[in-house]
Amino acid sequence: MGEVKVAWDFAVERGPNWLLVRAENPTVDAEDERSLVESLWAVMQEHLTYRLVLEFAEEQSLVPPLIRQLLELRQLAQFQHGCVRLCGMSRNERQRLRRSIYGRNLPVFRDRQDAVFGSRRPR
Repeated sequence: MGEVKVAWDFAVERGPNWLLVRAENPTVDAEDERSLVESLWAVMQEHLTYRLVLEFAEEQSLVPPLIRQLLELRQLAQFQHGCVRLCGMSRNERQRLRRSIYGRNLPVFRDRQDAVFGSRRPR
């Protein structure tokens, strides 16, 4: 089975103690599925900030290879006493992730503000 490489564009902003990243325009290519982890980890290291809010487009679906990458990134961030929080996706996608076995390890929020402050208000 071939692996999938997803090339992402990132819009990066720096907030107090947080790195705010919007993942944009994924394009799929066959090869290495670790590209998201490697790209985001490089951004985190460049900014010396290991608390990441990753914002996806509303239409983004979290497929298993993407979830695996996010779990790996979360683990890398935790080694530096950081965290990874997700936001943006559609309400149905957020609810699906919260109900899955990954919901505990990949906290998902409605928007950046909720993600930064850790608000768990259902929306």
